[in-house]
Amino acid sequence: METDGNNINSPLITRGSSSRGDEWGTIFVVYALISLQLLLAVSFGTNAVFNSRILHFQLHTTPGLIVCIISFVLWLVVQCPLLAFSNHYPWNFLLFTLWSVLFAFTIGLSCSYFEDNGATILETVILMSVVTVTLTVYALCGAIGDFDFSLCLPCFLATFLVICLYVAMQVCFNFLIHYNIFYFNVSMLRE
Repeated sequence: METDGNNINSPLITRGSSSRGDEWGTIFVVYALISLQLLLAVSFGTNAVFNSRILHFQLHTTPGLIVCIISFVLWLVVQCPLLAFSNHYPWNFLLFTLWSVLFAFTIGLSCSYFEDNGATILETVILMSVVTVTLTVYALCGAIGDFDFSLCLPCFLATFLVICLYVAMQVCFNFLIHYNIFYFNVSMLRE
């Protein structure tokens, strides 16, 4: 992989000639990475909230607190070499993967520290995952079929899916006692 200054010459990223497919491809890659990070956070959070052994380990033992602090500090520290090696192909990929796993692990551990509100955090991350997966699928469809990126349709679709999933969660699992989190999730879609 050749580099010239701060720019990376990659066969995946074409510079100079910008077409609609390139823009859609970039949007798809960004949304796909965010979706994978949030889905990984949901999996860690689900295990932390619903596994009683993990809850006991995190809440009632000193090593559990140490693991939480170390994972949070590592998550922050990995960002520095990630910025330094942003243009060096194998290292930036490995550091970004490590950062994503530490991010998901930190979110999962934070869910376990709030016994009553851990499910609230988990539900919010699940609903954010629905939004990002919806935008990822929309960007993929835009990359395949050539159409303009208008936020009206994907935001409407994401809002509809969030409302449907939220109602299903309330009926099936009764995650929340208060319904204020619903307004938070809907307002999150506006931004």
